[in-house]
Amino acid sequence: MPKDAPLVAATEHRALFSQVVDAKHMKAVFQKHLPDLARGNVRVTRCKTKPVKSRRILKKGQMGVVYAVTIESDGGRSWEHTLLGTAPVDPDFIGTRLQEQCQKAAGHPLVEPFKKLAAYLPEVQMGIQVFPVDPCLPAMVEMTRGGCGPIVAPFLPACHGGSSIRDVVSEVKHYKPASRSVLRLTVHFNPTDDGPSKQVVYAKIFSDDRGAENYERMRQLWEVSSKSSCLRTPQPYGYDPQRRMLLMSELRGEEDLTNWIDCLEDGCRLPRGVDLCRLERCMEIVTQALAELHGSGLQISEQRTFQSELADRRKDLQWLGSSQPELVGEVQRVLSRLEALAPDDEVLVPSHGGFRHKQMLGDENSLTIFDWDGLTMAPPALDAAYFICRLRQAPIEKPGSAREMEYLAEIFRREFRKREPLVSAEQLALYEAQTLVQKSLRSFRRPSSPQAMTREVRNLLAAAEQVLDKTH
Repeated sequence: MPKDAPLVAATEHRALFSQVVDAKHMKAVFQKHLPDLARGNVRVTRCKTKPVKSRRILKKGQMGVVYAVTIESDGGRSWEHTLLGTAPVDPDFIGTRLQEQCQKAAGHPLVEPFKKLAAYLPEVQMGIQVFPVDPCLPAMVEMTRGGCGPIVAPFLPACHGGSSIRDVVSEVKHYKPASRSVLRLTVHFNPTDDGPSKQVVYAKIFSDDRGAENYERMRQLWEVSSKSSCLRTPQPYGYDPQRRMLLMSELRGEEDLTNWIDCLEDGCRLPRGVDLCRLERCMEIVTQALAELHGSGLQISEQRTFQSELADRRKDLQWLGSSQPELVGEVQRVLSRLEALAPDDEVLVPSHGGFRHKQMLGDENSLTIFDWDGLTMAPPALDAAYFICRLRQAPIEKPGSAREMEYLAEIFRREFRKREPLVSAEQLALYEAQTLVQKSLRSFRRPSSPQAMTREVRNLLAAAEQVLDKTH
């Protein structure tokens, strides 16, 4: 199997997929084609690749890749561009929606110096488009062009109080092609107004209408967090249905906890003044915030149970089909063990749905939790297991590394069970093992060498069984 093709990739396209995620190969392809799309002479000086690990696109037998490309003109001017590539596609892949987006983006500052914003690259059977062109997120073009003050003004409290907007500066903080994007908007108000000079607002743009329900959920969460001691959330300002855009306040705090944990994962020294004792106190705050969420009494229509999680894992297995039958058999064996231990009845509480340190700002004094897209009713062990397994990821995938992460995971278990004593050690272990199986299945979608992915899957499955062996 060619290097860098996902284990689950369609057999007939594995060689192609290995090419499109190869930065050196794609730099040469772009060097050949991008000058034809630009005004004047340009050359490609850098190319980085980031595969899109979406089940939706892989199920279609395709590979999506986000390219970070630097181009330079003969005069020495340079531009940084994001290109979205999809392969294989038909040569006539440019449809009406994509044509309309390209026309609307003409003259956009983020597309300079390109005159053509979508093209077919025959060597790799790939269609490419220049960001912010994305037919599934049409609001990206107008929200990143500038002059979007009239769009955001109706939602801002300062404007309700009489302030007027002078200009808005947009910065893309997160982008998941064809799915969602997060923008940081710095709003500058006119200095003559009796109000703030500027404010930072976050805009989340969706490919569908789920943002409307997210807004209603966040309104309820904001009311709960306003009365909580540790749980903090962004304040929702409003939802624009035309643009499928949710507007919210700036997140309070810095990425301290996230950065400290990243240091431990990477084997780096913690910053001066930060030690494990301080991280232990962070675990106390995290578990307290989680307990406040679980006890908030919010009612959400979506539900997740142990049985539904197992059903999703079964669907993942069916999708894998005959890909790596021996490895799939090992996943099946652990999944069957979980099915035999599945509880018949569970108490459901408001849950984050994807609780992990990457979605937090702050330290042991205050933490703000964000990205509430997965808010659901679930057993409290679901959130705890997500957090624990994310902490344990590095030492599981690379045995012997990041030992402090295992220690923090144990601290979190202790503090969580102290605050939520109705969750038994056996139930928490079940959810930890299930989450590790979920991670093993996701590994099949990650472009890397077959040997590395096989080792990663087996390490995750072994960790799942070790958790079960200790408590069952």
